[in-house]
Amino acid sequence: MIALIIGILTSLIVTLIGTPLLIRIVHKLNYGQYIRQDGPKSHQVKRGTPTLGGVVIVLAIVLGWGASALYRYLTEGVAPTWAAGLALFAMVSMGLLGFIDDFAKVRKKQNEGLTVGGKFFGQVVFATIFAILALIVPTRSGFPVAQAGMSFIEKPFLNFNFAGRLVATILFVVWVNFLMAAWTNAVNLSDGLDGLCAGSSMIAFAGYAVIAVWQMYHLKGQSHSGFSYSVSDPLDLGIIACCAAVACLGFLWYNCNPASIFMGDTGSLALGVCSQRCRSSRTPSSSRSSSVACL
Repeated sequence: MIALIIGILTSLIVTLIGTPLLIRIVHKLNYGQYIRQDGPKSHQVKRGTPTLGGVVIVLAIVLGWGASALYRYLTEGVAPTWAAGLALFAMVSMGLLGFIDDFAKVRKKQNEGLTVGGKFFGQVVFATIFAILALIVPTRSGFPVAQAGMSFIEKPFLNFNFAGRLVATILFVVWVNFLMAAWTNAVNLSDGLDGLCAGSSMIAFAGYAVIAVWQMYHLKGQSHSGFSYSVSDPLDLGIIACCAAVACLGFLWYNCNPASIFMGDTGSLALGVCSQRCRSSRTPSSSRSSSVACL
């Protein structure tokens, strides 16, 4: 629990201190938001508002998790897990893609950054790398972070191995690409009003954090009362969810109406894939064939 608190405080402090610093830097560089001419006239007053705020959000989440992981390693000897590492990789990679898009907008001084094809290509590349790594790297249970299949409850819903390992891998990669594209673009579309994306994401991540912490205290094989869950590394994803929630909270202070800064695609794409990863848990099993990815 102390590790969780350390992560929360670190993320909140980084956001509250880093956001006003970024606002001043962006103002100095004249990197303001450009508004579509065909949009509502009421939105034109937002022209020139500093953007790239997602940089602080991503940094706050990474540093918050890093501080928590360092504390756990120094006090308990617990090394960071691949589950957390892959979640952060997905978030940072999509945030990088969003940063390239945002930077292109402010450099070209228009509201069009990367082309639709260019952004989609970047999402496919990063999602494919994530999917392949998820099938390879192990969790503490000894099984990979994910296996080729889908489930919505503890029992497998659809196992992709019905057609062989190669086909299963391809189907899994396609499925992960679909999910990541859906979540990142859904959150990106919600970033249209002051505080909307940050506020709704904060609520979602808070819910994920509660679920992850509950699962941590009710793992199968432990002495407890009530329901039990069979998931991998819930504390790590819970810490990431908590850090994301408080990062959104700290950013919301400057992003609520009238916004002093926008998160841009840097923040919305990163939060989208981070949200998708935090709601995904894998059910470990003693049998490799029955273990599926709940993605």
